[in-house]
Amino acid sequence: MVVALYLIAQMVGAGKLIQLLFGLHYHVAVILVVLLMVLICAVRRHASHYLGQIIKAALLLAGASFMALMVMKSVSFDFNTLFAEAVKAHPKGIAIMSPGGLVTDPISALSLGLSANVRHCRPTAIFWMRFFTVSDAKEAHKSVFYATGFIGYFYILTFIIGFGAILLVSANTAFKDTTVTLLGGTNMAAVHLANSEATSSSALSRQSPSPLF
Repeated sequence: MVVALYLIAQMVGAGKLIQLLFGLHYHVAVILVVLLMVLICAVRRHASHYLGQIIKAALLLAGASFMALMVMKSVSFDFNTLFAEAVKAHPKGIAIMSPGGLVTDPISALSLGLSANVRHCRPTAIFWMRFFTVSDAKEAHKSVFYATGFIGYFYILTFIIGFGAILLVSANTAFKDTTVTLLGGTNMAAVHLANSEATSSSALSRQSPSPLF
């Protein structure tokens, strides 16, 4: 059940991204992604999963680190300035600094917390790549340690990128239209990571007092 739910989310995201980048029909994009995944897994098996995770992690960490660095550069590496300017730019004002902005009732909080924790126990990420691709238990422990460390670092970066997105691109109409198409109007940092570099660069350059790129 966990794998099925996670796979659905991955396919929706991949299909939307391929549709955006290549102009393909959404269903065609999803089918192409699934066929490519099946082909790679059939040929390389466990090694393909591990190699894919390495490539994805490197791209995500490098891209997110660069975006977070540029966001901080635009506010002279001052977190207080970043937060204050984001509060001014956001329609909800100071309310964005309150905890639990996306959760309005206990059931939603429980559902969000459960899904956020269970998703990291999925067999693909834990058993195959962390345990079945190492030589012994000691190496497995080291693998999990480094993996969780990189995950924590990435989550910190998305925190910075999210406030940067509010400050630098939230007022751009064309960019807001793209985010509405992707996530039904939800303003999340993940949207800005998924959009093409050209769109992000253009929007950030136009909205920033001192261009980032």
